[in-house]
Amino acid sequence: MLPEIHWFGPGYDDAHYPDGQPETVIVYVHGWGVKWPSKGLFVDIARYLATKGHTSALFDMSDFDAGGNATFLPLTDQQDRLRAVIGLVQSIYPGVKIAFVAHSLGCRVLASLYPELERLIYKAFFLAPAVGMRHGGFMNYMARKHNAWQDADGLKFYRKDGTISLVPNRFMQEFDRDWDTIYERELHKPNNTIILAESDARTADQDKMLAACGAITLQASDHNFTGSSRASLAELIATQLA
Repeated sequence: MLPEIHWFGPGYDDAHYPDGQPETVIVYVHGWGVKWPSKGLFVDIARYLATKGHTSALFDMSDFDAGGNATFLPLTDQQDRLRAVIGLVQSIYPGVKIAFVAHSLGCRVLASLYPELERLIYKAFFLAPAVGMRHGGFMNYMARKHNAWQDADGLKFYRKDGTISLVPNRFMQEFDRDWDTIYERELHKPNNTIILAESDARTADQDKMLAACGAITLQASDHNFTGSSRASLAELIATQLA
């Protein structure tokens, strides 16, 4: 199912339909059941790239009801959503170069589709990729940090705004993969740029694996690249796209 897309580009901001004929369209892949403008990360990048002539497509990778409660989509559903957006971009702009900016859990979605998408990827940016944490570790983490509880539908927890998020059982089953091995296989490709957050917790083996993929660490950066690191991040992406 095609989600609502929010377009950013030269001369327009959060439009329902893009304008002009860009050389490159950037598709953004969110993680962790957040709405497309979460923390302003993708919006800030898209607005900066618009000043450089690039068009961006932002959308939700999870479902939200009228009350704002989120349902995390399983991996195969997120893959289908990303395919649908790519198909729309190609139908609007035949032959356009397509780049990707993925963050956190979104890096897993993009990496999982890399063999299928590699032929059309102009550039791919993996921001603070989620590492480690298989099924059991994920369950323990959610219970400890978010006071999550489980029922027949899956794992549920309260957000800071009072809404409830559902992590369905199928989500947990489909994302229970050896992602570090998948990253090691896919992220080293020459069109990829891996940008790490300095404050993110990683094991020595994970750092070694990501370093072998040419990962860059932005100084004074947290997982959402807040503060001065965000401007540095946007500039770095723009430079790589130039």
